[in-house]
Amino acid sequence: MKQKKIIVYPIFITFIKEFSLEICNELTNRGYEVWIFSTINPIIKYFKKNKFKVVNPNEYFPIEDKQFDDLNLSSLTKREVYYFKCSPRYLRKKALKYINCYTSFIKSNSDAKIIIYQDTELLGNIICEYIAKKFKISHYTTNWTGKIPNSIFFDKTLFVDQWVDMSYAKNYNNQAKKYVLNFIENEKNKKRIIGTKMPSYFSLYFIKKGLKYFYICLTRGKGNNEYSNILNKAFLFSYSEIRYKFTRYLVDKYDKNKEFYYFPLHVPNDAALTQFNQGWFDQYEAIKYASERLPKGVYLYVKEHPLGRGLLSYKIIKKIRNLKNVKLVSSDINSHTLIKESIGVINIGGDVGWEALRYYKPVAVLGRAFYKKCPEVSTKLDSKFFNKKKLNKEIVNKFIYCVLKSHYLNTSYFKKTHLKLNYSRKNIKSLCDAFEDRLRRDKVIE
Repeated sequence: MKQKKIIVYPIFITFIKEFSLEICNELTNRGYEVWIFSTINPIIKYFKKNKFKVVNPNEYFPIEDKQFDDLNLSSLTKREVYYFKCSPRYLRKKALKYINCYTSFIKSNSDAKIIIYQDTELLGNIICEYIAKKFKISHYTTNWTGKIPNSIFFDKTLFVDQWVDMSYAKNYNNQAKKYVLNFIENEKNKKRIIGTKMPSYFSLYFIKKGLKYFYICLTRGKGNNEYSNILNKAFLFSYSEIRYKFTRYLVDKYDKNKEFYYFPLHVPNDAALTQFNQGWFDQYEAIKYASERLPKGVYLYVKEHPLGRGLLSYKIIKKIRNLKNVKLVSSDINSHTLIKESIGVINIGGDVGWEALRYYKPVAVLGRAFYKKCPEVSTKLDSKFFNKKKLNKEIVNKFIYCVLKSHYLNTSYFKKTHLKLNYSRKNIKSLCDAFEDRLRRDKVIE
């Protein structure tokens, strides 16, 4: 008898529900039984209407169990506490509901092959990954877009820092080297920045988003956090823009003639800090840590993330400016310019470190990052790092080749704009092909 294959798909963001439906339909057509896990009413109603089986963890009781004593909830819920302003007690109760829900489902389907597919990192996703590891269930996470244009990758952890398959290095040859060098040259010429460019506050994108939040406010109430309240949302946007206009006069003039290391900041509420690099949640401490270890006469140039401009408080800006060997430069300066003219890059775990490798610049990473797998990347700010002026190009090229080969090309959640989801039949099919290929590579399916 053929074993039943179940896809557990936790969805907690309404923005992607229509796109997720297309993925679920395609996976169903390929013989998988897809179950949706969600606590969000519009998502639950939407998938039930489209004839999918839906499980709501909120319908389960929060049960304490000694086998889950190793679950560090205070750490796991830090992002939720910060982002959604929820109390730790409320989140503990919520987490225990998720645990009861997932374990009950797994035990009731013990005869099936269960595979978990995730694409976000909220509490429901975090607990799902924890349970998957506990019960040794296949678990995959993907970012909405890869580290190279129009691509995607799959990882076995929500930290998305283990997905680079270093075994591709054994296939590195002259043809592979040419492929890598063409990629590097192309990226340098385009000065492409990974991520989403912030649109104008008066763009159609923000008008649509404002109307969407207004509709949510009318139909579902103001919500229990500042990000679902239209008035708070408008205030936060306006406040950050006003603060940016004011604080931009406090930044230092960019002087490319000084010797400096480039330190890029994360968006303060980004999961990269609140969830994946909690040890450096206070970015000022990371800046201070780096500045205390810099060689004499060398500066640290700090730049706000383009999407986080105006989010740094005056108090933090003042503290940064009080560090004698640290300069806060304008967020309008292109990262590629700073990388090219710097000695190297020191960062917590952002994609600027990956961009710097393509310039063969020394890179030090203080937290989690996928490029820590590169032997030329430093994890300590010691004399060995600061004395390093050049990287071994062959080693870096081999790593870049592994990164490129670990991606699935010509498929992504987004179109080229990074703001519009790509619903094309070809893209959905390519995405599911990529997922099944990864399952076959890991011998999860035949």
